[in-house]
Amino acid sequence: MSQRSKVINTALLVVLCFALVGDAAPLKALIVDGQNNHNWKGTTPVMKKILDGTGLFKVDVATSPPKGQSLSSFKPDFAKYDVVLSNYNGADWPKETQDAFVEYVRSGGGLVIFHAANNSFRQWKEYNEIIGIRWGGNEKTGPYIRWRDGKVVRDMSPGGAGGHGPQHAFQVVIRNKKHPITRGLPEKWMHVKDELYAKLRGPAKNLTVLATAYADPKQRGTGEHEPILFTINYGKGRVFHTVLGHDAPQMECVGFIVTLQRGTEWAATGKVTQKVPEDFPSATEVRRWKDFTNPKPVISSGKETEMDELLEKVKTYDWGQSREPLTKLSDLVRKAYGSPAELRRIERSLVEVLRSEATRAGKQFICRKLSIIGTEESVPTLGAMLTKPKFSDMARYALERIPGAAVDEALRNALQQTTGKTKVGIINTLGQRHDNRAVRALRRLIRDSDPLTAGAAVAALGNIAGPRATRALAQAKDRATGKLRLLVCDAYLKCADELAAQGKKDQALAIYNELMKEPKPINIAALRGRINLLQKKDKK
Repeated sequence: MSQRSKVINTALLVVLCFALVGDAAPLKALIVDGQNNHNWKGTTPVMKKILDGTGLFKVDVATSPPKGQSLSSFKPDFAKYDVVLSNYNGADWPKETQDAFVEYVRSGGGLVIFHAANNSFRQWKEYNEIIGIRWGGNEKTGPYIRWRDGKVVRDMSPGGAGGHGPQHAFQVVIRNKKHPITRGLPEKWMHVKDELYAKLRGPAKNLTVLATAYADPKQRGTGEHEPILFTINYGKGRVFHTVLGHDAPQMECVGFIVTLQRGTEWAATGKVTQKVPEDFPSATEVRRWKDFTNPKPVISSGKETEMDELLEKVKTYDWGQSREPLTKLSDLVRKAYGSPAELRRIERSLVEVLRSEATRAGKQFICRKLSIIGTEESVPTLGAMLTKPKFSDMARYALERIPGAAVDEALRNALQQTTGKTKVGIINTLGQRHDNRAVRALRRLIRDSDPLTAGAAVAALGNIAGPRATRALAQAKDRATGKLRLLVCDAYLKCADELAAQGKKDQALAIYNELMKEPKPINIAALRGRINLLQKKDKK
């Protein structure tokens, strides 16, 4: 081979190597969710979007069965992934799944613990060692981890594990500048209004504190510099633990986004290749990416934004007071109508008010706004309000107007957990939404000992008016007596009217003929329906 051929071949080999490096397969990431006392349905998509924004990861999601259902079939294949992110805080996994998880981390798998995932599995010894420190426990769980006089202090004082004051913006201080996750980050940076987790304690083996935040007593804090970002080595595995990110609005913080991206890459590979963006928060400025990837963030001072200020006033609003803050907030919502992304951000902020200790009047106003801009993201919070008599009506008002199967499911679930007027209201809403899947439950309620509940179930079936509802009313008519029979016949008549409107004339006539045998005023209404239908036939 000539010298020239050797040079050419060598050059081609170098080019090929670079091409192979450039086409390296993405890191495989798995987000685990399905149960949580936090809004996992809202935060998991955000986590996925944040990781997708790096171009480094291919992200899958493993969702457990819901609370109360068996987890025996929940067996994610952890070993397939470079890194697992836990957004789970719920019932214990099956032992087989627990063993696979421990073996995955011990053998070198990466793990990211996100916010309330450190509340999980209090009695699972290996899990507590893997996550380092946790919410839930006491001095037997392990020491508090404090940062005092420039070093980590393991404090064995008695007391519970976990707590936080009201949400507020706070400054994060980097304590380990040499770690790959934090290398190059500003020493101090502002985080958006969020829960500042405090009093976490646990085994804390092989734990490295990366960053802390001061829990100010003015915000019902401990007066300690609490660990906010930290890592744990477990066997060959790398664990990144962040307590930031209560819900999607808090995840808009550029500091949260960047540390999650870098922490996930480090957990997967032991290295961080990502650059720190120029618009990272400063020591005095909060910076947000509204869509979690926007390179042109909204910048604000540590003070509340206009929206935040108005929401704080709504939280304390009571009937009879000035509606000025409500009017201004309504104006902000209207101005956002042309921007779906902005509406979703506003929606998340409104939901946060419902989760707070806001006044009943304030929550009612928020529910009216969510009835206009709400999506399925609001459903978990509104659904939880359905079972509380003080808030059920306002939650129903919002849910009636929000499309989607998740709303119907929330209403059906609440139906089983309520009584009296609260239950009657939920029945009425199921009827207004024409939920065919509610027919079975409504059919049983026709026999309820409470006449208001039975009557509401009958009326709801008449509003649903589908084939299943029609059959249920036909059966109920033969058994009902007195006033209830009159209500059943009236609802059955609505079904006939609906069949006539759909052009199913023979089925409608059969019901009209049947109801003409009933006493007044049902027979007169049935006769009128029959005549109208026959006249339409004659015209054709």
